[in-house]
Amino acid sequence: PQSIRRLTAKVGSKLTNSEGRLQRGEESVDVRIFNEDQLVCNVEGLALATMHAGVPLKNSRVVWEETAQARRSCWRVVGEEVKKLSLPEVTEKEEEPHEAVAIAVKATSVEDVKRYQHEVQSLAAKCRCWVLCLQGEGCTFA
Repeated sequence: PQSIRRLTAKVGSKLTNSEGRLQRGEESVDVRIFNEDQLVCNVEGLALATMHAGVPLKNSRVVWEETAQARRSCWRVVGEEVKKLSLPEVTEKEEEPHEAVAIAVKATSVEDVKRYQHEVQSLAAKCRCWVLCLQGEGCTFA
């Protein structure tokens, strides 16, 4: 509201019903609020301010932009399964510079997983590694 000419209220009343009246030619509203049949609040000459829109809203949704693909450094591959993946920029020699070690195992049973567990743990203790698990054709590749 911008202004109120007169406000009359009965303290402690429960507000249950209201009515409003707009008089022709005036820019104000009279509002009466009732508790059943008894008038408990009377607002005379309620002038409403116009709503002004602020700065236009901007879309805050993130727009994904394509970036140039960054080449990774060389990885050392260990085992026959990882060689079958034909990864780019790999070496088999431990003495050549490499950022990480890639190993892939093909496990068709829990016994296979237990058999490779020690080898994978010892490689992970020596250098940085990532675990990747692929499932397909009834096998799990990790």
